[in-house]
Amino acid sequence: MKLTFLGTGTSTGVPELGCKCEVCTSGDPRDSRLRCSALLESGNTSILIDCGPDFRAQMLRAGVSHLDALLITHKHYDHTAGIDDLRPYASLHAFPIYANNDSACQIRSMFPYCFGEVKYPGVPNIELCSIEDMKPFVIGDVDFEVNEIKVKPISSSEFNDVVKRPKFSVFSLEKIKEKLEYYEVSKWEDALEYYFENFIEHSKY
Repeated sequence: MKLTFLGTGTSTGVPELGCKCEVCTSGDPRDSRLRCSALLESGNTSILIDCGPDFRAQMLRAGVSHLDALLITHKHYDHTAGIDDLRPYASLHAFPIYANNDSACQIRSMFPYCFGEVKYPGVPNIELCSIEDMKPFVIGDVDFEVNEIKVKPISSSEFNDVVKRPKFSVFSLEKIKEKLEYYEVSKWEDALEYYFENFIEHSKY
């Protein structure tokens, strides 16, 4: 099984329009990041995880010619705005989109023309597949378990550099350490542990 990160940027992308910070004005190509999305590929199934406004660019950059399904993690615009661009993958048959009830309602509201009785030529042929709360489900040959994570509110400026410029995996231990110095956190590992313990609440795991 292969997981490809298609984008790991913030909801506004990196660089952010109008921003003059060190990251957004950087010439380092690693500081140019598209909105969050990923491609999960098993032996027989290709699953897109989230479909934001950068979806078309991500597919072209990764050379993806086939998708079997879309999995929506939550209803925010930066995770759903690219659904209309699914047309090339949803022309021959109903393309399944897996989402919980909250996200499904948002998708219907954003793209009502995809669900009307009379559809104009070229409209994406999509089918919403409901994910029941906290119940496992299957897409193709891939089994999924559902874990709910509630994120606590934080200041957007407090961790701005952390989410804008990750240097190690998806999280930047170095930037987290710098931002948490006033908490007397001295080690990268401690900083990461502090971040998860104090800013992310795992209600289900």
